[in-house]
Amino acid sequence: MAKDKTTTKGNQIKEKVAIASILANVILAGSKIFIGLIAQSSAILAEGLHSFMDIFSSAIGYVGIKISRKPEDKEHPYGHYKFEVLAGFFITLFLFGTGIGIIYEAYQKFLNPSIAKLPLLAFGVMLFSVLINELMARLKIYFGKKENSVVLLSDGIHSRVDVFASLVVFIGLFLTPYWIYVDPLLALLVGLYVIKESVSLGKEAFDSLLDTSAGPEIENQIKSIAQRENIEINSLKTQ
Repeated sequence: MAKDKTTTKGNQIKEKVAIASILANVILAGSKIFIGLIAQSSAILAEGLHSFMDIFSSAIGYVGIKISRKPEDKEHPYGHYKFEVLAGFFITLFLFGTGIGIIYEAYQKFLNPSIAKLPLLAFGVMLFSVLINELMARLKIYFGKKENSVVLLSDGIHSRVDVFASLVVFIGLFLTPYWIYVDPLLALLVGLYVIKESVSLGKEAFDSLLDTSAGPEIENQIKSIAQRENIEINSLKTQ
């Protein structure tokens, strides 16, 4: 009973964090698009559309968490918990695509380097975006680790990527006058980081979906404990 209560509480926390992520992206997207239209700034509008796409990523995570809470039924005798893992896997694919896109843009900037420019209003909007995204990234990564949730971890990394992307722009504003390749070089590093994290989290989600074994090290530990307790094991399967 205590375990059920703990699991239920954990699921409720994950849902609340996912909802907070969606609301944060809605606020960011709405404010950026509104200010971009008033200021007629294509840079702010582009950021607004980016945040709008982030809503779908967070929504996928929320749906996965919500469905995973459904109880067992005839068609799903082991429950629906893997829907959350599946949602997390989709987000890692989205992350991987984002990483490829960042690297491609960095490559284009290497071919056609230019000094970064950003209007004061756009600078303020992006600074606000950095603060919100970093707050959400910390929240999602913290509870993702605490609740062992690939969905929250993946979406948290996604928010952290948005922070890094904005920081690259800020750093580029100050350093590109001295070395014009700073901006694409930093963007390339961000892209590689995104791909590394997406592959790592994607593998974790994929292994969970396939019920991959815990590995020989864990299995040997289980056998050693069983031997000490005089428990006979004829066949051991882990996941």
